[in-house]
Amino acid sequence: MRKVILIFVAALLLSCLGVFAQNVTDKKGKKQGEWTKKYPNGIVMYEGKFKDDKPVGLFKHYYETGKLKIEQNHLANDISEIKLYEVNGKTLAATGKYYGRIKEGEWKYYSENRLVLTENYKNGLKEGLALVYSRTGSIVEKIPYRKDKIEGMRKYYLEDGKLYSEISYVDGKEDGAYRLFEGNDTPVATGQYVMGKKEGDWNFYENGKIVETQKYQDGVCVNENELKKKHGKTFDENEKNKGKFNEPTLNLDEIDNPFRRPEPQY
Repeated sequence: MRKVILIFVAALLLSCLGVFAQNVTDKKGKKQGEWTKKYPNGIVMYEGKFKDDKPVGLFKHYYETGKLKIEQNHLANDISEIKLYEVNGKTLAATGKYYGRIKEGEWKYYSENRLVLTENYKNGLKEGLALVYSRTGSIVEKIPYRKDKIEGMRKYYLEDGKLYSEISYVDGKEDGAYRLFEGNDTPVATGQYVMGKKEGDWNFYENGKIVETQKYQDGVCVNENELKKKHGKTFDENEKNKGKFNEPTLNLDEIDNPFRRPEPQY
């Protein structure tokens, strides 16, 4: 009986030591061992382990409701793998990697457990091709990035995979050729951008032949009066949108939520 009591007391002491060993800093003020931080309402903000003030292994971050927000697995060489969850604590919102606190490599974003966007990062900046997916899983947009700015030919697709349109970008602005296909083999409209503004002849086609030309200077249609006479109210209605075509893509603002650039705090 005495032996059993001693074992029980020893286990209790070890348990107490484990509790008191949490949130410990060494003589140099560096975090060591198991740590837990809480919100003002007493809910755990995060829990994990430190070694010499650096997080190691799996850390879990929580919303103020107590639901799981982030799982971040700290690996060697300051690299960590991360999973982010929606406010219900179960539905995956994003996956990716950090180098320190900088995004690196491929990141994937989800909505209602559906992949909606993939991006690639280099030194925290978007680099390479980003892909936007429709609800059926087909690619509806390809966006080329260079140092966090769109650079190259941005392409939009219909859900059957056919090209809808393409726009040339330089340093984050429309600059160069615009072609509208609407799923056809040949363009139904062509034009040119210069530093984000329409310039020169914008041609519209039927059966491969030009049926109308809108002329632009510094983003302004200079043959507007001529076209008004030709089309009347139809031209006025079209010009309300300044000639911008409605691309078949997702609203990236809906995806651009706090999960796009998560910053776990320790």
